[in-house]
Amino acid sequence: MSYNEKLRSKLLKVLKKKSLIFGDIVLASGKRSSYYIDTKMTSLDSEGVVLCAKLFYSQLKGIDYVGGPTIGADPFIGAVLYECHKHRRNAYGFLVRKESKSHGTQKLVEGPLKKGVEVALMEDVITTGGSVYQAIQTVENFGAKVIKVLAVVDREEGGVKFLEEKGYPTYPIFKKSDLGV
Repeated sequence: MSYNEKLRSKLLKVLKKKSLIFGDIVLASGKRSSYYIDTKMTSLDSEGVVLCAKLFYSQLKGIDYVGGPTIGADPFIGAVLYECHKHRRNAYGFLVRKESKSHGTQKLVEGPLKKGVEVALMEDVITTGGSVYQAIQTVENFGAKVIKVLAVVDREEGGVKFLEEKGYPTYPIFKKSDLGV
């Protein structure tokens, strides 16, 4: 499934302007990089999050549950739910924690997720695929089925291939090479 080129072009400009940082950075995977894609600077920008939501929404045919690893996916989930509402479509969001809280309900999955439903997981950046795969395992252990992964950027370091080999079709809006890095 391809993404709308006009929306992609607009989002690419926002992403390059707001989210691309150069320097010596340690990534979540533990790898060092000469650049960092701080997608939160785009997802917490009104234009950036709306563009992401429209692009992700276009990939949700038949999927009513959207979620992802908390913090990185949170803005996208809210924006996609709003996009669904604009199209008079019921949809539900959920957040996946890395570890349960020591208080309250101690849930790993927050929100109205139900057992047996098919879901799309959203992620900001995929490097090795480890973070989103951990979220996939949590969701599937809960009893839902992940049928696709949507991401803003694939760093082209094997994460998309890893997820697809595990049986999770993955659709990044951009690849690292689209950003010119």
